[in-house]
Amino acid sequence: MATSWSCCALLALLLTVVSCEPGSIDTSGNYDGSGSVDTSGNYDASGSYDAYSALDNITAYDGGVNPKVPGIPKPPSTNTSNTPAANLPGPAVVPLAPLIKAPNPKAPGTEISNSVIITGFSDFAPSSNGQSTCQIVASNSAKLGARKINVVVTLFGVGELKKLYRYYYKDQSGNMLPADPVSIQTFKTGVQKCLQAVVDAGFTTIHITPHIDVQEKSPTGKGLWRNVVKYDPSIKYGPDKSNSFTYEDVLLQPVADALNSVVTKEIAVEFALSAESGLSVWSYPKAYTQLMQKVKVRITKAMSVGTGISFNYDKVNSYVSLSSTPLAKAYLIMLLALDGVAL
Repeated sequence: MATSWSCCALLALLLTVVSCEPGSIDTSGNYDGSGSVDTSGNYDASGSYDAYSALDNITAYDGGVNPKVPGIPKPPSTNTSNTPAANLPGPAVVPLAPLIKAPNPKAPGTEISNSVIITGFSDFAPSSNGQSTCQIVASNSAKLGARKINVVVTLFGVGELKKLYRYYYKDQSGNMLPADPVSIQTFKTGVQKCLQAVVDAGFTTIHITPHIDVQEKSPTGKGLWRNVVKYDPSIKYGPDKSNSFTYEDVLLQPVADALNSVVTKEIAVEFALSAESGLSVWSYPKAYTQLMQKVKVRITKAMSVGTGISFNYDKVNSYVSLSSTPLAKAYLIMLLALDGVAL
């Protein structure tokens, strides 16, 4: 029964995907903050594989030369030798463009929205002109005519690939600050001020994207790519009982409460429970499905509240590439279908 529940819970998460994000790994799974990944999952410092590759082209289902997508013509042959086409290396590629419906000229355009990125308490502090970084970004974004905005909220952690030791924030000087009741309240107050600036700027849709940046073994250790760190959002991490907290305690609950204190019935909320933490989500789907409802019940004053998960654009569960396996390609097709693409 446990296996059955996990599968159902994971399917529920997959059907509530919010967005996908770029990221990069080297072969040891360490995050370096730059570059990209190629289709084999290996680090590529040239950045040759970008976030659009998986959407520009879809490999044929069978990985062979002849695509099995109805209505799509066979790609032009590039075989200049006497080698039979069926024996040529590499899969055929099916262009995505013919699969997409023609645009409706009467339909409203899609807004390209800005992001307010909160990396620490310094983003809440007033600058020389009396405004915080968050206030400045919200105001400048509104001047572009945007009505939707993404607020990226960053949490920190110390641990290893297979477990966390403790959650942290970054103080006004950029130093790692252990999560405790005082720092949690400081974080919540700062996020609330930031979200109030977003509301005051006139935004009608607020999207929350939470990030966790993990340092290996110590606050000064090397960075680990969040997508390959295995942590349970329902487990309390910390050095002792009085200083141990869950992911909900240090991020989801304070952000949800801060949102509820500033939103109105004219504002829609889109709340991703995690972003680019594929291994965590795929390892603990039941915990995340339970958190969905917990977040929703805390935000009662908004026009609507949607919850979901934001995955990495290619390594959805930390190691399966959307562009390299038949199952992952079928998953990509499903997402495109849900997003209104005609197949």
